[in-house]
Amino acid sequence: MLYGAQMLESVAKGWLERTNVPFFLITDNLKLVWTNKSAAHFMRQHSLRADAFGFVKSSCKDMEAKGCEIRRQLQSAIAGRHAWPYGTTTVTFSEFPQAKLQLCELSVGGSVLVGCSILVERDGLQDISTQLQQYGLTNTERKVVSALANGATANEIAQSNGSSLLTVRTHIKRAYEKMQVNSREKMFARLTSRSFTPPAGGPVASI
Repeated sequence: MLYGAQMLESVAKGWLERTNVPFFLITDNLKLVWTNKSAAHFMRQHSLRADAFGFVKSSCKDMEAKGCEIRRQLQSAIAGRHAWPYGTTTVTFSEFPQAKLQLCELSVGGSVLVGCSILVERDGLQDISTQLQQYGLTNTERKVVSALANGATANEIAQSNGSSLLTVRTHIKRAYEKMQVNSREKMFARLTSRSFTPPAGGPVASI
């Protein structure tokens, strides 16, 4: 049985791993050290990955372009961490107004790391079912899109509904076509009233 500091470390790690707040540990030059399950899910959801050097990249061109500006703001915030009150600060990004990034300075084994937790404002998604009615979605399509907007994967939706993955993907494809979007990010942008221009030649579903 664990006692003292070891017990506290075990409890803290277990809590960080299970919390539904995406939490990342990074170095002061933005190299990714560790993520909890929610953060790993967040990265998959937004087509993000850590490259061979530990830096976060996106396979989506739009997201990667936004990521460059986000990295610049993060580097600026971390460079001024000596001025953070109580070793913590909050950063907001114009590219993602519905989210805030809370940064805290952590000392781990003699090294200084930065903890990053993503706090998402969900007010824009509270009445999502009503918003989806204007696109002519069926009840099933509305349920699937609502689950996607709240972070579920197609596989998770299939498991929770007792459906096949192919069936869920078909619902997603039809919903995207009706909403004139071709990705989860653009679907989310529509539901949070951010500007979006459909691609030339009509939408192609990306699942």
